[in-house]
Amino acid sequence: MDSLAQKLQALMVDEKRTREELILALGGAPTPAAPSLVGWAKELGNALKDALKPAYESAPYKRLRSFSGMPPVPTGEDDYETWRDVTVPLVQEWECSDAEKRKRVLESLRGPAMRIV
Repeated sequence: MDSLAQKLQALMVDEKRTREELILALGGAPTPAAPSLVGWAKELGNALKDALKPAYESAPYKRLRSFSGMPPVPTGEDDYETWRDVTVPLVQEWECSDAEKRKRVLESLRGPAMRIV
């Protein structure tokens, strides 16, 4: 004699139904789809990035020294090579958007250097 499982399997094949459809027809609750681990990790990463972005952008940062490009170098400013050698590593360290990095660099420019940009 066939087991109940075999009979149900034969019924599903004959009726072209899935296991989920059979469970629903018998009054059962639908089985929730398990989220994929990769999808879940991506969602979590995006949520964290969005949540932390304002904190990074408003966090204190080391302000750049001024650079104007005027000869002779005004007091309190750096010449181009010194300014560049300090600025490039700092910009790479900053954990913020490119737009925020650009804003911070522009804050350090004066006179002719600012007009070029």
